[in-house]
Amino acid sequence: MTRRQILDEGMVWNSFSWWLEPYYLAAREEIVAARRKADAPSLFSEVEWLFARMCKVTTKEEGREYTVPSEAYIANFLKNEAALAMPRS
Repeated sequence: MTRRQILDEGMVWNSFSWWLEPYYLAAREEIVAARRKADAPSLFSEVEWLFARMCKVTTKEEGREYTVPSEAYIANFLKNEAALAMPRS
């Protein structure tokens, strides 16, 4: 919907880029593999487009070039996300 200019990209960036970025980066190789396996080059193409667009918005909003976060940051983010899903005893 952002690509079609239905949703404001600044609002989408503010609401979703903080979690889209690490999830996309963690799943990127799996997306490529799934495309090959399904012989579907457009599989997850909207997520890929949104990630690229959010990188550009990050550059604009933060006034510096976008920098890909480290693998350690991504791993820590995913660990913290997994902890949210664990039932508390």
